[in-house]
Amino acid sequence: MMTKQTRENLKLESRGKLDLIIKPTQACNFACEFCSSNDISNSNNKILPLDFLCDYILKNNINRIIVNGGDPLMVSPVYYLKLLSFVDANKLDVHISFTTNLWDFYINPSKWVNIFKNSKVGICTSFQYGNERKLRDGTIFSEKLFVKVFNKFKELIGYNPMFIVVINKNNEHLALKHVELAKKLNTKCKMNPALASGRTTEPYPLYKMYNIYVDIIKHGLSDYEFNSKEIVKLYNNQPACCPYSRNCYKGIRCIDPDLNIYTCGAFNDNHNNKDYAIHSGNFIAKDYPFIKNECLACELFKFCNSCYKNIADIKNFNLIDEHCIGMKKIGKELCKVCTLN
Repeated sequence: MMTKQTRENLKLESRGKLDLIIKPTQACNFACEFCSSNDISNSNNKILPLDFLCDYILKNNINRIIVNGGDPLMVSPVYYLKLLSFVDANKLDVHISFTTNLWDFYINPSKWVNIFKNSKVGICTSFQYGNERKLRDGTIFSEKLFVKVFNKFKELIGYNPMFIVVINKNNEHLALKHVELAKKLNTKCKMNPALASGRTTEPYPLYKMYNIYVDIIKHGLSDYEFNSKEIVKLYNNQPACCPYSRNCYKGIRCIDPDLNIYTCGAFNDNHNNKDYAIHSGNFIAKDYPFIKNECLACELFKFCNSCYKNIADIKNFNLIDEHCIGMKKIGKELCKVCTLN
């Protein structure tokens, strides 16, 4: 029987705007060893049909379209020009945000300049230190190469794009170096822990990630790293972005080239083959409500249990005890820096 609260939640979801994450292609011109997306290839023979996408947008209250992949620039710019024309023709107040390595832009800027300069379009890119981020030919995507791409974008498009960093055990010692680079480039980075998705077969411990965020704040660098600001919002009960919102499934939909619709892209790419498509009737929040019962009485609950994928990784990889011990060690310092910022 549907309770009154359940009915109210459904009403709120139907009224609220959605962030739509689309994966137009699995194709990518990079071959990163840590890639969180599954089925990555150098072929774009399967593309999310534009008519399906436009129909979905018309039937739902979309706030923002986040385009990732693969790399979205492996799809012809005509695809995005048609999407923008559709948004304009239907007078939709929709922003389109690309998450891309920008390599095709760097090689062929004339293909992308008009799209990237569109007032409805924003760009986020990616970089991290180490030898795991590389082009298809094996070339390491070094800081020197990244800065060349970054400066080409700044020169032709006119602003400094934010960049995403994935932290794992191989580059954790360089975490602050990424933020210092963001400061040098007058932008921000968004530093995420590696999840057990795609080519990454084990997660980076969440408690270690919080240690890194604390270091960023203590070094006065939080203006240059996105998530260290978000955890302060989380601590102070202010609305925060994914992965710091337990209501994420109400406001996010993800569509892949096979037309599967999910509430979480990371679960779509994970390794346990659990079907979390909307039509399946399986709900992430029901399967992974919190790490363990004791969490409900812990002052660190919101830090540990804000992301269902983090909860799933901690439980599925038998990291519960390690996580709890690590969080209790950092807990007081974490709360302290969040209180002061």
